[in-house]
Amino acid sequence: MKRNILIIGAAVLIIAVLVAMIHNLYQDMEKVVVEMFNRQQLFMARHAAEMIEDYFESLKRDLRILADSPEVQYLEKEGCFRKIKGIYDTSLEPAVVDIGVLDAEGILRFNILDPGLIGNDFSQRRYFQEARKLPHGEVFTSELLTLVGGEFAGRKGFILAITVFQNIKEEHRPDPSQKFNGLVVFPVLLERLIERFVAPIKSGRSGYAFLLNGHGTLLYHPEHPEMVGNNIFQRNESCYGCHQSFDLEEEMVQGKGGMGVYSVQIGRKKLIAFSPVRIGNELWSIGIETPYSEITHLVRDRKSTRLNSSHIPLSRMPSSA
Repeated sequence: MKRNILIIGAAVLIIAVLVAMIHNLYQDMEKVVVEMFNRQQLFMARHAAEMIEDYFESLKRDLRILADSPEVQYLEKEGCFRKIKGIYDTSLEPAVVDIGVLDAEGILRFNILDPGLIGNDFSQRRYFQEARKLPHGEVFTSELLTLVGGEFAGRKGFILAITVFQNIKEEHRPDPSQKFNGLVVFPVLLERLIERFVAPIKSGRSGYAFLLNGHGTLLYHPEHPEMVGNNIFQRNESCYGCHQSFDLEEEMVQGKGGMGVYSVQIGRKKLIAFSPVRIGNELWSIGIETPYSEITHLVRDRKSTRLNSSHIPLSRMPSSA
């Protein structure tokens, strides 16, 4: 009897050691899996940021083509419209919903889709005031604003604007004035940009991407569309009903990239990775997040399976003769 007790005690001790070893092993494995998954999310965020930046570089090239054309520089009645329509029809992606040409006073002289806007004064718009200060060839990106005119009036977007100077020398213009003569502007519809570059991103089974601008305004969030337009620097009680802190979001609006784990008030943890998106003078940040439990459940399931297979029923211990 005493021998059986010793054998049982030794078996219990061995099982306890095995359980502890397996528990520690799977804790370490869980950390490795989480780290690997979040690095994958960081790679995805950086790739998406590069795609958005490349897209805007292509738009800037089209803007420069127009700003360097004499038809636009001298606001030629037929030539200017023909030039901007050619670019609009052949080069531009659907996110650019129009092309406009403003003169040096901020008056819209040409556009493609809404002739009713021609003659309107945009000189008091911030993008006109800021862009006109730039040298030739520099592109200004506006803050998020409400578009005007046409079927997209009232929807959110922003303006890409390039300065136009009369600097092309031609046979009949041997001595160009070099003076500022207006802007070429591309209105960009935010929702179409998101549809192309952000909304399709999926991480794991339920992870998603969201978009924040450098002023702290949420531009897109598929899980909380009601929060779009809110600003992380203008928090109210409803914000803290979900978020425990905004430390990671503040890193995002500072142009930092990285990854981490954060908790929400309802008790869930999430893995997040983020990367800055630099669009000229404007800064955005794209984040990708996935529930922590979604990534760790597989490790924990394997842990449970291994523990169960390691269990030795005491009723099967041999008895003494």
